[in-house]
Amino acid sequence: MDDGKLLKRMRSDDQDAFQTLFERYARYAAAVAARVGGSRLTVWDVEEICSDVFFTLWQKRASITLTGGTLKPYIGTLARNRALNALRNNRAHVDSQLCETAAAEPSAEDRYLQQEKRGTLSQAIADVKASDRELFVRRYLYQERVTDIAEDKGMNVKTASTRILKARKQVALIMKKLGG
Repeated sequence: MDDGKLLKRMRSDDQDAFQTLFERYARYAAAVAARVGGSRLTVWDVEEICSDVFFTLWQKRASITLTGGTLKPYIGTLARNRALNALRNNRAHVDSQLCETAAAEPSAEDRYLQQEKRGTLSQAIADVKASDRELFVRRYLYQERVTDIAEDKGMNVKTASTRILKARKQVALIMKKLGG
């Protein structure tokens, strides 16, 4: 059945005619949207565009005029325009995210100060006795539980906790001396 007859049936609310047009042109609409969008549109964006195209086709069925006896140019134009709109909307969204990200980024001075603090902290940790250093690093850098550390080292939990606290106080004292 040609597009003219299907359009006429759609005007009298024939959903089977609409289904036939959908099956005939859905892949075409998706191909147009994907070609226009390239890699900037996701599969979900293309699916959304196709849904919009066919929703519009159904809504405007009474006012559509066939060109050359086929709906293909009309559907292609709808898909292209929807894809361009999606790209504009994505661009605005990406620009907004970039602005938010740039505002949230620390300044060069803040990054330098953080780097200096990390250097001071590393130096302070290096100055702690080796056996206590391992406990400190495992607890505060690797976020291991004190019970797990004590079990692994074959020591009492209270002893491990005391040595970790002692190492922490040493690191704090060394950092204070180094100005960190």
